[in-house]
Amino acid sequence: MQLTNYSFLDSRSHYLEAQTNHKVSMQRLSMGTKLERSGSDTGALSQSARSRFEMMGDRSSINNLQNTRSFLSSQEAGLKKALEVYDRMEEVTIRSIDPTLPDSARSDYDEDFRILTEQLQEIMKSQFNGRKLFNDSLVCGGAKDIPLGELDLVNGKGGASHAIRAEEIDVNSPAGTLSFRVNSGGAGDIYRVWMGDTCIFSAGNAFTGPDHTQSYNDPAGFSFPSNGWETSGSARDGDDDLIEVTFAPGKPTTYKITPGATNDDGSGNSAFNTYDPATGLYANISTKDLPDTFTSTILTLQLETESIGIIYPPGEPAPDSDNSGTPGVSFVPDIFELPVTIDIHGNQMALD
Repeated sequence: MQLTNYSFLDSRSHYLEAQTNHKVSMQRLSMGTKLERSGSDTGALSQSARSRFEMMGDRSSINNLQNTRSFLSSQEAGLKKALEVYDRMEEVTIRSIDPTLPDSARSDYDEDFRILTEQLQEIMKSQFNGRKLFNDSLVCGGAKDIPLGELDLVNGKGGASHAIRAEEIDVNSPAGTLSFRVNSGGAGDIYRVWMGDTCIFSAGNAFTGPDHTQSYNDPAGFSFPSNGWETSGSARDGDDDLIEVTFAPGKPTTYKITPGATNDDGSGNSAFNTYDPATGLYANISTKDLPDTFTSTILTLQLETESIGIIYPPGEPAPDSDNSGTPGVSFVPDIFELPVTIDIHGNQMALD
């Protein structure tokens, strides 16, 4: 016999309703449909959003790894091709030194060797998605110096009152240390270092012209921005200063100034430019850091002057009047490893 009082009927109704809800919930969980109706369930909504974000992150990581694999496969193909070229070079060389070989045949081998050399150069220039596969500034044993030519406005200003000289070079790395000797005299010239379109170092005020890679004589539309770097005497006779600029993507750009004998204040700092011992910085020098994602390897060294400033060529002792033996212009690259994100947790691998 079943009781018919109200309390029992109410309890039985609640029990049957809970049992039905439990059955529906278990069915949704077992069939994976819980997140399809997350709008009425805040917990499910949170899990649904998290699931979507994880899926997007996984897709991005998979894409990163696929591109990395393709990059490494392209590197491998290039190295195999280089090995084939070297094998052919060895064969051509052995045949060309045959003493019984006629001169006409030896000339053909010389031409073959020249073509093979050009093929190696093309392999070195090969890219994947705009990124170089190989770096010819890195050799067995470390990095090699990359010499740059001089920027000399003692005799090269062409009668201009305001002149700019720029030298652009592909240094094959977005990281490294650029060293150069300068001599501007009391008038003060501006020396700048650019990576791509980013001015990472300026001894003097910012460039106001339209294109930092160009050379100008009395440029129309912009004037000398002043606040340049000063040395003793003039650019024709005073001692030179050594400037070293170190930079890398995601790291602070730093510099070091080594003043020449007549420019030294007695403490190893420039006597002709305002130095703050508290910060270790000069008032007329500004720097800019490269972002983590920076990839350009094009370096530009720029000199702007209204006088006769010089950035010395490497190996030239004549302007080194204090006999310090400091080098001219050179760049020593750092081995830069491109970070590749491999999962949604931020784990990374390094790609040379």
